[in-house]
Amino acid sequence: PATGSGLAIMNGHFSGSTFVVDGNRKIIAGGADFLDKEWGCVDPVSHAIYVTYSRFVGGGTPQIELVRSTDGGTTWSAPVAVHDAAQNGLVQGSRPVIGPNGELIVYWYESFTSFASPFSKHHVRISTDGGLSFGPDVVGSTFIENFTTGGAGYRRGFAPTFASIAVDKS
Repeated sequence: PATGSGLAIMNGHFSGSTFVVDGNRKIIAGGADFLDKEWGCVDPVSHAIYVTYSRFVGGGTPQIELVRSTDGGTTWSAPVAVHDAAQNGLVQGSRPVIGPNGELIVYWYESFTSFASPFSKHHVRISTDGGLSFGPDVVGSTFIENFTTGGAGYRRGFAPTFASIAVDKS
């Protein structure tokens, strides 16, 4: 859009060793909200495309949303919040992956709520119907993060503790 942020998907192909862009399509416009930390995956069987991202509502309160396309990115579903509403403002860094039986698995990070309760969490929810609904929220890990510093050589004023996720499909 003219103002704000948005997400788009681009497709292309290789012609010899040159990548040629065939076109791009809008996934979603953020409007007054800032869309960030997007991540996507494709189901190798159904070819559905899934994208999760952090929507910073009004520019400041993050929530995790999922959109999907079942027609190669031409059209996209309405956004679906992946986490419980009580986690609004505390979540970021989502990652969708496809499981060994075609299930959609979404991971995200929840920051600690106060220094009186210094535990952060990594969450996972699983959908067996292509992202239309999700099973229960499962906490994969609970930890005390070292938010003010990262590992050796890390030169940022804070240390995000997002994780990555992979699925053993063997």
